[in-house]
Order: sequence, then structure tokens, then C-alpha cells
Amino acid sequence: MNNILLPKETKITYKKRYFWEKYEQKKPLNEKDITSISLKEGKTIDWAGVPITSIHKFFNPEIKGFSVYADFDKLNSNKKTRFSNLWLSCNNDLGITVENTNDWSFNKNNILDIESCGVNNQRYFKEDKNQQSFLDELYSQLMKIKD
Repeated sequence: MNNILLPKETKITYKKRYFWEKYEQKKPLNEKDITSISLKEGKTIDWAGVPITSIHKFFNPEIKGFSVYADFDKLNSNKKTRFSNLWLSCNNDLGITVENTNDWSFNKNNILDIESCGVNNQRYFKEDKNQQSFLDELYSQLMKIKD
């Protein structure tokens, strides 16, 4: 997969299902059809300095973005940042909007905004200034992370 190094036994799910497909493929299918990446239990990869377990495209294809799931138990205390602490405070997934949904990596040039952090902080609730301010700060801190 381009732009992201995945460990062996990572489960990649595709939106298209063909009648000849079995449960495992011998070679990757078309990258544009990927809907989720899930690492084997106990495995993580680094995304914005945070160990993550899976990334899923937003269910609504009209919104170009991903839900990113972290395993904060695997985050070393000396690697914590303002960004990781804010994300941890949501205690849930991080929703990001992106320019290119074929780039699953931590590419700051591709990340447009943070759409949500858990269920309590959503861009959808524009009238709630606290939620918007929190998401703005989270995005600002994300953009400060070194690649």
C-alpha cells in the first residue's frame, strides 16, 4: 500500500466484493476500493505520534475522511504530546477530513480538518463554541506534530 507501511497480517477491507473472491487474497486489490485497515490484535502503527489499531473511511462517501482508532495503553509516557493528550481526553476515535482518501498515511498536507473527537466533540454542532474551539485546538496541535 502506498504512503503507509503496514505489518504482516493487517486486514485490509475493500468495498467491492467479487463472486470469485475468498476470504484472503494473494495480492492486493485496487487501493481506491479500500474501506478500512485493521491491524492484528496487539499490533499498532504510528500515526501522528500515536499508536493506532485501525483506520476506517467515513461511511458517508460524500464526506471524504477517516476515523482513526488509537490504543493509548501503548503510548509511552515520554512520547505524549499536547495533541495525544487532547485526543485521549475524548476517549474515542478521531474523525479527520482529507483531500485524498487514497492516502491513509499521516500526511499533514492531506488532512483538511478534524471533524470529530468521540461523540462529544463534533463539527456538526457549529453553535456549540466549546466543541468548535476544542476541535480547532486539536487540529492546531495535530499540525504541529513532526512527520
